[in-house]
Amino acid sequence: FVLFFVWGVVAAGWNLLTGYAGIYSLGNIGFLAIGGYVSGILAKSLGLSPWITIPMGGIVTMVVVTLLLGLPALRLEGIYIALLTLIFADTLPSILTQTRDITGGHMGLHDIPPFFSGMEKVHAYYICFLFFLAAQYVIYRTIHSSTGMAFVALRDSEQFASSLGVSRYKERLKVFALSSLLTGLAGGFYVHSLG
Repeated sequence: FVLFFVWGVVAAGWNLLTGYAGIYSLGNIGFLAIGGYVSGILAKSLGLSPWITIPMGGIVTMVVVTLLLGLPALRLEGIYIALLTLIFADTLPSILTQTRDITGGHMGLHDIPPFFSGMEKVHAYYICFLFFLAAQYVIYRTIHSSTGMAFVALRDSEQFASSLGVSRYKERLKVFALSSLLTGLAGGFYVHSLG
């Protein structure tokens, strides 16, 4: 169930990006990896609390993805965005291997500290369940707001949405930022649940 909640947030973030905004992304697993590695490395090497490193991992993921994928995606359409995000996700294993001193290479990180000392799996279950509910609430509120309406309008008819004053630039950056933030946070919850 811990994995179910984490992957549920990843799938919901992907649905927000692809289903509601119509931006075809194949790189969301890369978003998960960035959030997980940033949170795990900070908690393990600097001894910071996971409650600090998980939001930091989400924010780093959001900034990296928005700058490296969101901005170039503004100039691309359809399959080209999917290819860009796939290339992004496919380069991460090479980067992780090249930085094996920090990331652990192909073996990954080990002995990542749990949410709190003495944590059992049932505690991780409830923590991830609350995270899942909070993420679903954020996505629900986004979808049922003017921002969500703008996502759907741009997906269905970009010219019509633009004629109504919807900014393609602003809305695409928003959806990349929100989707990558939630997926990066899910990566942090993933690594601190499993160690």
